[in-house]
Amino acid sequence: MRVRTMLGVLGVLLASGSAAIAADRLILGSKFDVKDPVGLESKRKIVGLAKESSTDVPSPLSNPMTSGAKLTVIANGTTSTSQLYLLDASGWSGNATSGYRYKGPTGGDGDPVKSVTFKRSSSGVMVLKITIKGSSGVQPVDVVPPNTGDSGGFILDVVGGDRYCAAFGASAGGTEKRDTAAEWQIKGSAAQPGCPGAPPPPTSTTTTTLPGPPPPSLLCPLDQSRTIFAGGPGTSACHDFDGDEPSCSHAFHMSGDDCGPASCFFDFQSGDCLGCGPNNEERGLCVNTCQHPGPACPGDPSRTIFAGYAQSSACGQLSFSQSLCEKAFQVSGVGIVTSCFYDPDNQVCEGCGPNNLDAGVCQNTCPVCAGDPSHTTFVGYPGSSGCRNITTQSSCESAFVIGDTMAATACFWDGFNCKGCGPSNQSDQECINSCPVCEEDSTRQIFLGGPGTSACDQFSGSPSLCEQSFLMSGECNELTSCFYNYDDGRCEGCGPFNQQAGLCGNTCKGPICGDNTVNQPGEQCDGPNGTCGPNDVCRSDCQCVPCNGTPIPGNGGTFFGSTSGAGSLSGTCGFNSSASPEAIFSWTPSVSGIWTINTCGASTDFDTVLYIKQGGCNGPQQNCSDDFCGAGSTIMTNVTAGSPYTIVVDGYNGDFGNFELHVIPPGGSPSAAFVDGQ
Repeated sequence: MRVRTMLGVLGVLLASGSAAIAADRLILGSKFDVKDPVGLESKRKIVGLAKESSTDVPSPLSNPMTSGAKLTVIANGTTSTSQLYLLDASGWSGNATSGYRYKGPTGGDGDPVKSVTFKRSSSGVMVLKITIKGSSGVQPVDVVPPNTGDSGGFILDVVGGDRYCAAFGASAGGTEKRDTAAEWQIKGSAAQPGCPGAPPPPTSTTTTTLPGPPPPSLLCPLDQSRTIFAGGPGTSACHDFDGDEPSCSHAFHMSGDDCGPASCFFDFQSGDCLGCGPNNEERGLCVNTCQHPGPACPGDPSRTIFAGYAQSSACGQLSFSQSLCEKAFQVSGVGIVTSCFYDPDNQVCEGCGPNNLDAGVCQNTCPVCAGDPSHTTFVGYPGSSGCRNITTQSSCESAFVIGDTMAATACFWDGFNCKGCGPSNQSDQECINSCPVCEEDSTRQIFLGGPGTSACDQFSGSPSLCEQSFLMSGECNELTSCFYNYDDGRCEGCGPFNQQAGLCGNTCKGPICGDNTVNQPGEQCDGPNGTCGPNDVCRSDCQCVPCNGTPIPGNGGTFFGSTSGAGSLSGTCGFNSSASPEAIFSWTPSVSGIWTINTCGASTDFDTVLYIKQGGCNGPQQNCSDDFCGAGSTIMTNVTAGSPYTIVVDGYNGDFGNFELHVIPPGGSPSAAFVDGQ
């Protein structure tokens, strides 16, 4: 896995499958200097400066901190002398008001781009500046003097946003200062009619055009207002929108705790945009609307006014009106939905959080014990005495708390005291917590406890009981169905690992069209068409589409293509490959043995994930590779002659672009072929 992917490749300006261009923004060239001192490759340097007399500034649409940018340097007009650099989002800083700056790494990881800046100066001038410099340990700079034409330039293409174009040329009003084997320098430029040209893409025998990448909101399934993907683990993610509340309210990210997508939220006290992961949600700072519906007070339908989160004034904002206060609720400081109450003595509206509940001045009417209507009285929050405060059996058997797992937990009478039926007591067979419900699967009536207990394993001797059971699993405290693993003879929980391995589908979690996860056995696409056919796959835009791989010869070869459109498949390696479009190849090998399949090569310009399946697209995965050769991936796999296989070139965490695929027989080298992938 990579935090920053940085490649320089000879090739086209805009790879097939790039995000749509919002606008071309033409910047007047000021200076363009390409140096190759005495032919020393490691000392080559390019400096470019362009300015525009305008008060126009980069908009949030053109934020490279979200999806990165592409920098193309062009010399000799429209000839093939050009170089493309991918500037990963993690290398950018700044904001939409003052502009953005990319800073390349200081170590020798193959990246010669030292800095890229596009900003607004104090006088209102848009400035675009690039510095590229070779050195020992990094890739060479391939745009070098002399310039056989009289024009050149550079283009900053913000993925998903605008293109910033700076063109230079003597014929366009610029002044050529030098043009030797050691340096080409030109200053000044007249207004340009458009972005500098670029060489045409390589020819191919097959071209398939698919729609553009799916809307990011498909990855935030319960909140379609979240249309800005802020990044994954290891990036600044939501912090990209510090000081920008409107963008923050539409953003989401992939957290590093394997709990899936999480919405961003704005902290008005600090001005920071933060991620609503489990910690912040449990502190009452937010509700992750990608995973849960918005805040509601399920136990009290009269509470229709959401007053806010604990970090804000929340209920206190309604102190001016007792009637409004008594219709309101908030998310408390421990992340529990809490009814408001009016204190007539002090004439204030407050939330019935832990302190006020324990003091007996209010009753929180919002929580419910969904699985057991006989438990009607909420008596405690995480860390409180809760059930232990009750002294009679009848009161105990009608009470419940929110336990340390943030789930409703029934109280029970042990003959002497009232206790909470949390994971430990249930695991010790003292009680059964009757509150949890496997909402999407009414056949699951037996709650076995958890997390952190053997749970499902209690029914390893009974497949029938196992298939009627569910538990609470993992760090995400998610209700999960049990399944019987006949290979191991055990009853296990269908957590993320087992589900991704294709052993089960968590039937407690409702199917969500577009989440690229099989939540129920046999699920592909939701809706009136039901599941997809046996030879179809469910694309991330919820369409069942035929899985027609591009045929490749049985003796292998080298194939050039690109990925674009909506994703359909995912591998078990590499982060979030389900968010990426893929290219699919159908292959029946001519000889048996260990074949080498890789995407290593200069034409591969994105972070690939490579995997092979037995049979068609829905067949079992045989091998998977993420990182091996820079952006490329390599697998070595044993195949059988005459048997069909599916080779998939996918991307890491939504990445896509051009690739070079090699399918190499045992002890041999591939023959050449050209295929433009899907």
